Amino acid sequence: GVEPSRVTAPIAESRKAAMVAATQFSETSAGKQYIIRFLNTGREYSATLLSYLRTQHIKNIAVFQTQLSFFQMLVDGLQDSAREEKIEVVGTVLPTDFDFKSQLLRLKNRSFEILGVYLTPPQVKQFFQHAQELNFHPRVFGSTTFESKSLLADSWKGMEGAIFTHNAVTDDFRTKYQAKFGTD
Repeated sequence: GVEPSRVTAPIAESRKAAMVAATQFSETSAGKQYIIRFLNTGREYSATLLSYLRTQHIKNIAVFQTQLSFFQMLVDGLQDSAREEKIEVVGTVLPTDFDFKSQLLRLKNRSFEILGVYLTPPQVKQFFQHAQELNFHPRVFGSTTFESKSLLADSWKGMEGAIFTHNAVTDDFRTKYQAKFGTD
């Protein structure tokens, strides 16, 4: 992931130890001799998402995010790729925050066409449960954290129809992964 790779890559590089980093943060391996990074960059994910939103004629985009560099990278990618679109961060929370009711009440009174929900998986669950309790059903998009089928089930159907970019995962891989690790 982004955060662990950002911390461990400089150590691996200084010790001349090879490291494979599964991160969307391109700076992790840029100019390094011992760090191999794979995955599309966060900016590429954001550009792909924004390209799709353009096909839907969406121009007024709000984002609610956790203060982690992974999510900030995605927001930066949206803002860098924007042409006619308005990208506005309407709220930020700490990774330890789980009560979103007051923020959701404020969001209900805001005008936007789609809401980016860039939160950690446990926060996503709480966010959508609170949104359902408040009868708030915005059109949403998310990140790779939206891949989890169990998270979809735990979100009280608040994530249904959500848009997100991710790398393809086959059913066979998902089954083997769940058998080994107990979660998707």
